[in-house]
Amino acid sequence: NDELSSTEFRGQDPLTVAFETNIDRTKPLELNMTQDDLYIELTWERGVLQSSTDLKNDNWEDVLRFGIEGQYAKSPHRVRKNKGVIFFRLRE
Repeated sequence: NDELSSTEFRGQDPLTVAFETNIDRTKPLELNMTQDDLYIELTWERGVLQSSTDLKNDNWEDVLRFGIEGQYAKSPHRVRKNKGVIFFRLRE
């Protein structure tokens, strides 16, 4: 975006950066939940945690750290119990 770039980068073609990842897909996407009086604690080894309040519309959203896009929740993740009905799952 030329309007947001420093002057030395304006007018240049966009670059694509690719890097290889080593994801161990032999481990299942397994979400574990424990609870105490106030919190539900979710733990997992791989995958991205998602939540939904409506299973009928298949409306899943990634759970973000501090609401920052691209900053996915990390295991363990705690949720207060009195937040209403929330469903959780993992995606690749």
